[in-house]
Amino acid sequence: MISTPHAGYVAGLAGALFDATRSLHHQSPAVRTMLVAAARLHELAAGDNGAAPAGAGEAPGDVRLAAGLPRGQRAILLAALRLAAWPGDPAKPGASLPEVKAHQKKVVRLIAALLQAADALDEAQDQSIRLEAVTIEPGRVVARLSGPRAPRVARQAHDRARLWRSALRTRLEFTFTPLSPAELAQLATSPPASDWMLSRGLQRLLAGALLRWQASLESVVAGQAGAMVAAEQATTYLRQALAAFQAALKRKPSRRLRQDLGALETLLREANDWDRLRGSLLAFQSRQRPDAAAGLQPFVDAAGQAAQQAQGIASAWLHGPAAFELAETLVDFAGLVPVRRKQEVAFSAAVPEQLRAAAAAMGTAQAKFSAQEPKALRRLANSALRCRAWLDAAGDAGRLDIAAADLGTDLGQLAQRLDVLRQLDTADAAVGAFLDRWAVRQARRKAPQLHGAEPVLAFRQAVRAQRRQEQRALAGDWRPVRGRTLNRRLAKVLAALARGPARPDLPAQTSAL
Repeated sequence: MISTPHAGYVAGLAGALFDATRSLHHQSPAVRTMLVAAARLHELAAGDNGAAPAGAGEAPGDVRLAAGLPRGQRAILLAALRLAAWPGDPAKPGASLPEVKAHQKKVVRLIAALLQAADALDEAQDQSIRLEAVTIEPGRVVARLSGPRAPRVARQAHDRARLWRSALRTRLEFTFTPLSPAELAQLATSPPASDWMLSRGLQRLLAGALLRWQASLESVVAGQAGAMVAAEQATTYLRQALAAFQAALKRKPSRRLRQDLGALETLLREANDWDRLRGSLLAFQSRQRPDAAAGLQPFVDAAGQAAQQAQGIASAWLHGPAAFELAETLVDFAGLVPVRRKQEVAFSAAVPEQLRAAAAAMGTAQAKFSAQEPKALRRLANSALRCRAWLDAAGDAGRLDIAAADLGTDLGQLAQRLDVLRQLDTADAAVGAFLDRWAVRQARRKAPQLHGAEPVLAFRQAVRAQRRQEQRALAGDWRPVRGRTLNRRLAKVLAALARGPARPDLPAQTSAL
C-alpha cells in the first residue's frame, strides 16, 4: 500500500531539491518527471528494501505502477527506487542496479540521491517539515528546515542521505530555523509519552525553563519593577539545569552555554545585591537618630552609586548583541538537545537513576556544609537546584506521588534560605570593604581610623545578627531534605515513576514544581 498524501509530500520535497540544485547536476525536466514518479512509488521499494537479487526481474507491483512509461525510463525509475532503498554501501550497490546503459547510471544515482534525501526529511510521515531554503556553498549543500520536528530531523537526515556525496560530488547538510515562541510553548506543554528518549524529555524541560528565562529578560528590558531579580533566578535555574544534565549532554556546547549563562548571572547578581543592600541601608537609616542617619549617608551614597553602575552594566549587556546571540544559541540548543550517543537511553529509565545521583550529590554537599565557608554554601545551593531540576524532569515522566510536590517545595525553600545567607555575606563583605577605604582615608587625615563610621559599624552588626537568625531558621527548611526524610520522599517519587505515565483517560495528579 502507498500513502497518497505522504507520497505526494515526498515528491514535492524531491522536486524542490531538484530545482534548488539544478546548477550542480544540470539535468533536464524529463529527469525531474522521473524523480517525481519515483517519489510517488518509493514506499514500494522501501518495503521491498532492495532485497530482490540481480536477475530476479521486476516485482509485479513495480510493473503495474510503472506501466505506460517507455522502457528506458522504466528501467531508470526502477533502478533508482531500488538504489534509494538499498541498505548497504552506496559505492557497491550490487543487485540494486539492474542493467541500464552506462550513460544513464549517473541519472539513476541522481534520482536515487534526491529521493533518499527527500524521504529522510519525513521519516515519521507526519508531513510537518518544511524546506525553507537550499544554499549551495563550496563543497557542500545546506538545506534549512522548519517545523516542530525540524531539529530532530536535521540531526537524523545526515545519516540517511548517504547517496548524496557519490551522486553530486558534494556533501549535504541540514540545519533548521530556530523554534518560535509558539513552537517552544508547544514543546514545553506537550504530553509525555512512554517511548520518549532522554533527549526528548530534556528538550521539554529546557524549553519550559527557556521560556521563563526569555520572559524575565523581556521584563528587564521593559523596565518592570523586580524584573532583574526574576531574571537572575531564571538564569541561575537554567544554568544549574544544564549542569545537572551535563553527564548526558555533549561537553562543548553545554559547557559554552553554562559559561555564558554564568557571566550573565554574575552581572545580574551584582546589580541585585547592590540594590538590596541599598534598600536595607535606607530601611536601617530610617530607624536611626538624626546624627546616626547622617553618619550612614556616605555608605548609602556609595551603595547607590555602585548599584546604579552595576545595573547600567547589566542593562547594557541585555540590550547588546551578546544577549541576542545567547538567546539564539539557547533556542537552537533546546530545539536539538545534544545528548551523547551512549547516553541516549529511554527517558523513563534515565530519570530515576539521575534523580538518585542528584539526591546523593546533595547529601554529600550537606555533609560537607559549613555555614562559614562561602564555597560550601554555594556548593549546597547548587546541588539543591540540580536536584530540583531532575525532580522537575521526573514530574514530566509520569504521574507522581504528592511527595514530589512536598520535596519540590522543600528544595525551593532551602535554596531561597541559602540565597539569603549568601546575600547577607555579600552585604557584610561590602561593609568591610567600605570600612577599609574609610580607615585609609582617616589615616591620611591623621585621625582615628573608624572615627565617624560608628553608624556603619552598627549596620554591620545588624547584618551579622540577621545572618545568625537566618542560619538558625535554616534548620526548619533543612530537616525535610536531609537524611531519612529525603530518602523516604525520594522512594515515593521513584515508586510513582515505576508505575509509568498516567493514562490519558484518568486525571493525572500533578503539582506545580
